[in-house]
Amino acid sequence: MDEWYKPKSNVRVILGLIFIITGFIWMIFFYNYMSITYPRTTPAILIGWLGAIITSFLFFLGICVGFSVKTKKVVVATSILFVWSLGFLVLPVPEGYAEAVYGSWVLILMVAIGLYAKYEESKKKKARLEKETGKK
Repeated sequence: MDEWYKPKSNVRVILGLIFIITGFIWMIFFYNYMSITYPRTTPAILIGWLGAIITSFLFFLGICVGFSVKTKKVVVATSILFVWSLGFLVLPVPEGYAEAVYGSWVLILMVAIGLYAKYEESKKKKARLEKETGKK
């Protein structure tokens, strides 16, 4: 996480907090909307996915802006998260196994993030060794 650094201006911190607060407001609004619109029925999976993805993006943007993460990494991570989340819409879920299927899908993302972090760490270690020895 060395690409995170203290923001140079308080504007970034305030903007990050605004995104996070907006995420909480959206969650409250969306929950109320869902409970009023669908009091006794289950809504379409697309509606639930849309509400969850908007909440996730607001929190994600708040953290990234607040901690001044590089823009290129934010765009790539947001794109990957969006494409990965589409799997929730297309995964076949047998009756009674929703928690296991969706939990496995989340674990796959965690493993992928962990492997990418190890890859970045090994690249930095290799670059540092090359710099120390002067070899390629």
